[in-house]
Amino acid sequence: MKKRRGPKKGSKYAGTNPYHFGKILSDSRRKKGFTQAELAEHLGTSRRVVSYYEREVGNPNIETLNKISNVLKVPIERFLEQRSGQDDETGTTDRGLNRRVEEAQKLPPNARTEIKRLIDSLLKSHGIKEPTKVADSLDR
Repeated sequence: MKKRRGPKKGSKYAGTNPYHFGKILSDSRRKKGFTQAELAEHLGTSRRVVSYYEREVGNPNIETLNKISNVLKVPIERFLEQRSGQDDETGTTDRGLNRRVEEAQKLPPNARTEIKRLIDSLLKSHGIKEPTKVADSLDR
């Protein structure tokens, strides 16, 4: 049985990183059609290190971040964006919800309007008075 490194799920340290570098790295790598091993080769490191970065067990230094940015053609700023969509007091992010919002942004305007109305209605039914910040993320 493999030991899992990094903070355990549910620990007070899990999900405390305000950035989502690992997800952006993983998504960008896949969009370019690279495996972890192929990206590692381009970076002059091992597949294991790339896996650590994607799982947010470790973070690259600025030189490696610059290499990653160049290889994947993604601006460094993108990797350093802060998470949005905080879903509870612990500050964890619901990645599934974020993925759905990202996909919904690709829909035609009339479908996005319907989704925004549905979200507004759901949020209001749960006592959230000003739901526009969440629904407006579909406008991006």
